[in-house]
Parts: sequence; structure tokens; C-alpha cells
Amino acid sequence: MSEKKILIVEDDRHIAELLGIHLSRAGYTVLLAQDAVQAISISQKERPDLIVLDIMLPAGGGEGVLASLKNSFKTSFIPIIATSALPEDEILRKIPTFTSDIERGQIIHFAPKPIDMPILLNCIKTRLEKP
Repeated sequence: MSEKKILIVEDDRHIAELLGIHLSRAGYTVLLAQDAVQAISISQKERPDLIVLDIMLPAGGGEGVLASLKNSFKTSFIPIIATSALPEDEILRKIPTFTSDIERGQIIHFAPKPIDMPILLNCIKTRLEKP
């Protein structure tokens, strides 16, 4: 079985590197994007198995990435773990489609920052090892 690809979309270089190290050690192939434009481009080209997406991003924001991914047949199936330093209830107020993205299964988990790595890794493992 080939390694699963995970795209980390994070504008904070230190957080992106830390996530990348943990995911690489867990056996995943890691792709990195620093903004919405890169996230959409890499998602279209590489079709990762899962995306860890910071909701507060430059160049279009996480909500723009969600909308673009959801509206493309190439990427609408990719599960997303949303991350943010903002509390989940504040994100629900700021991004009206966030709730529907959770309900339709595109967002499979919300990971508040600072990210609890064991919980994140368990969520990823559970999702990617489904038959």
C-alpha cells in the first residue's frame, strides 16, 4: 500500500514544520501550502488523501479554500481537518458554510490551536485507515 498524502495548509512556518515532522514520522507523505492559492493548486495537482487546513489564511482564507475544493469534482471528496486559533463557535459565526461542510462530511474534525498532536494523529489514522 502506498503512503497516504496529507496537505498541510498553514501560513505559520513553525506550525507547518512541526505538523510536517509529526506526520512524516507517522509514515505520511507531507505536502505544504502557505496560503489559499497554493492550497487549491496543490490539491488539484496532487489530490491528497486528507488536508489539514488553517481557517485563517492569507490570499483567500480558509473559507475560500473550502469553497473551491467543495466545488471541484477533483477535490470535493477530500476530507479536511480544520484548524484555528479562534474558538469553533466564533468560526461558525464568521463562516456560514462551516456548519454545512461539517454536516456533509468534508470537514471531519476541528482541531483548535495549539494542536493536540496525539488527537490529530488519531483522527487522521482513523480516517485514512477506513476500508
